[in-house]
Amino acid sequence: MRVAVDNGKPSKATLRDVARRAGVATSTISRYLNGSLELPSPTRDRVQAAIAELNYRPNALARSLQAGRSHILGLIVPDLSNPFFTSVADAAAAAAYREAYSILLCATGNDPKREEHYVNLLAAGQLDGLIYLGAHRRNSALATIKRKELPIIVVDEEIEGVAGGRLFVDNRRGGYLATEHLLHLGHRNIAFIGGEADLLTTVERRRGYEDALLERGLAPQRKQMFLGEYTTEFGARATRELLAEVGPTGIFAASDVVAIGVLQAARQLGLIIPEDLSLVGFDDIPMAEMLAPPLTTIWQPAEDLGRTAVSMLVRHVRDRAPLVRDTLGVRLRIRGSTRGPKRRRPKTVKAQTTGRKQARPHGGQQKIPSDRLTPHSRKRRLADLHT
Repeated sequence: MRVAVDNGKPSKATLRDVARRAGVATSTISRYLNGSLELPSPTRDRVQAAIAELNYRPNALARSLQAGRSHILGLIVPDLSNPFFTSVADAAAAAAYREAYSILLCATGNDPKREEHYVNLLAAGQLDGLIYLGAHRRNSALATIKRKELPIIVVDEEIEGVAGGRLFVDNRRGGYLATEHLLHLGHRNIAFIGGEADLLTTVERRRGYEDALLERGLAPQRKQMFLGEYTTEFGARATRELLAEVGPTGIFAASDVVAIGVLQAARQLGLIIPEDLSLVGFDDIPMAEMLAPPLTTIWQPAEDLGRTAVSMLVRHVRDRAPLVRDTLGVRLRIRGSTRGPKRRRPKTVKAQTTGRKQARPHGGQQKIPSDRLTPHSRKRRLADLHT
């Protein structure tokens, strides 16, 4: 028997081809391959020989679908250039492999249209579940999926109107720890740089920042908070504006990627971290300890987020475990980017200059050291003191 040829190439052997070659029924081959039928030795040898001769490979996906499972999980992330999301994806893929699952990964580039496109694409496929890390508060395509159609775990950022499990870290606690560390060092003029205003991570980390200030009797000020994007470019731009307008002695950047932008802007302006400006980040990405100086930051368990999300979905598929909400802890990691502030409050820095003007006391008069006073000026100072 020959396998059919299409365009000069042998077509893929089918279950029926194997049955014909072995001289048994197709159902016999199917039951033998899925382990539900024991064959006599002569018959088993003929079947194995037919499989080898025809180079037959069972369709794993088709067999999985017959059992009601594909053993494939979807994973959507916003930005693989951000080491945090790469760490989550790597850990999820490793955890899925250990559970005999595969990961189908889609990166949206922080584009809302691509987010909806990939959701529709994956929802139409034969997936056992979806892990979703979004960069926006809303996704209309995701919100239309019913829990029974596709189990979903929302990770890192909250998405409105989506049925499924939730897996976050204690962002508010992290914001508090970052700000309290700066306060403990003696800083009082502390700025906050966050992502988009309605993102869960921005809201909760800012609340933690405000909690720490209020605990010390300091009122949070809007002019000390800059919200925009979790990007290096935004971090640099926000830093230049903050230094020009507010002159903080410390900055809490709600992402390590943003903190890298702070470092770049400070260096361009001739400031030294931490001597002139203390900095705390959030994430503890792998390169944080390799920066100059090594970055003090809030560690969040990126790998645990990936592993736990996979575990939640697999347990739901296999054991019908409910999809719940879970929150993982965070920790402060102190490195070289923070120290106590200088005795005198740093001056604001013009955004486009690298030099710093010499401060003058109130009234606009420059203070002259007493050892440089002439006899005439010394008499005038004494007269001023007695008037």
